Amino acid sequence: MKLTNGSGASQTSGTTANNFTSDVVYFVTAADGTTTTYTATVTTAANTAKAITAFSFAGLSPTVTGTINESAKTIALTVPYGTVKTALVSTFTASAGASVKLTNGSWSLPSPLARVPQ
Repeated sequence: MKLTNGSGASQTSGTTANNFTSDVVYFVTAADGTTTTYTATVTTAANTAKAITAFSFAGLSPTVTGTINESAKTIALTVPYGTVKTALVSTFTASAGASVKLTNGSWSLPSPLARVPQ
């Protein structure tokens, strides 16, 4: 049996590297000269991570950084005495590709993202 890729290059299992950014066609030739083809298509699975990895109030002096408890899904912050909590601007980062939803809307999250209250 002879195995080649679409460009005719010989293939050795466990040794030959190929570019799988698009389909790769393998040609298999039997000892009697008959052939068949196989097409290998490789897709990348979506990232299943969905965590807030950083959270702070950068507009305060000093910056207030949240303590994230991933197992409890909570973020704890202590702001200076007298801070008006109705106009805080949060800056946070989430897992790559994650979407963040708030009570008044949602968007795909670039990293980092500043959340401005409305």
